[in-house]
Amino acid sequence: MRNTGVEMSLSTVNVARGAFRWQSSLNVARNRNRVVDLGTGLDASGNRVPIQQLTLTPRTGNFFGPGDVYLVRLGQPLGSIYGYRVAGLWQTGDACYLKNAAANCIPGEYKIADVNGDSVIDANDRVILGHGDPDFYGGLGNRLSYGRVSLDLLFTFAQGNEIINAGAAYGCLGIMQANERTCMLDRWTPTHTNTNIPRANNGRPRRLYSTLVEDGSYLRLKTLSLSVELPARLIRGIESARLFVTGQNVWITTKYTGFDPDVNSMGGDARFGGIDIGAYPQSRVWNVGVSATY
Repeated sequence: MRNTGVEMSLSTVNVARGAFRWQSSLNVARNRNRVVDLGTGLDASGNRVPIQQLTLTPRTGNFFGPGDVYLVRLGQPLGSIYGYRVAGLWQTGDACYLKNAAANCIPGEYKIADVNGDSVIDANDRVILGHGDPDFYGGLGNRLSYGRVSLDLLFTFAQGNEIINAGAAYGCLGIMQANERTCMLDRWTPTHTNTNIPRANNGRPRRLYSTLVEDGSYLRLKTLSLSVELPARLIRGIESARLFVTGQNVWITTKYTGFDPDVNSMGGDARFGGIDIGAYPQSRVWNVGVSATY
């Protein structure tokens, strides 16, 4: 595997006027990897040939059935997300492009792209749906101070990564014999066809559908801290004292519908980047205190 990357850091003093000062620090990183060699194997004739790709299955229980959902392919990043492209829902009267229309083109079911054009939906129709690594990521810190008062803000961000939302597989497909999420109230029915949630069907094949792969980009206010240094006349006998209020994970904006886009339920395993199996979100924490030096 070949890894390449670049990281940029920039620190500035934006304003320094009298008692007011505003400083910023920005760091942005971009990393890319490509699989260049998977070794060799034997073809049908027993000849040794280069291996072109491997498929992998993370520990996801029965969310996606027996199918592999990650791909390692020559020329692609490690751990590409691999599944079925959904082109909408079948509606009554749609022309069916698949064999056995009665079983495969049912109104309210997913209309899956027949990638290889053989009129059969099977493992050969899987495509790369995204990657767990972002196009770029980083942080932006700002410190604003005026006299004894200081405000520190740290934003973190990631752009261009995808996440497998396994929780949505459990609660928004109508295939589990358990409580569903409120999204199922918007499911397809003969009288409610303008939706992207399929009909309730416990017998639907458990596959990795493209509807379960979401944009994981986000911007988060990771840390906010407001502090005030107390004047000497108020702290006799103490060298210095500071009142502070600090918040962690204060705010976030993202299109991801899971609990937290900064997630990977497979830990540090680079083969399985960007998968959320109901991971607990980061806590929002507020601290109020006094820091004193004697």
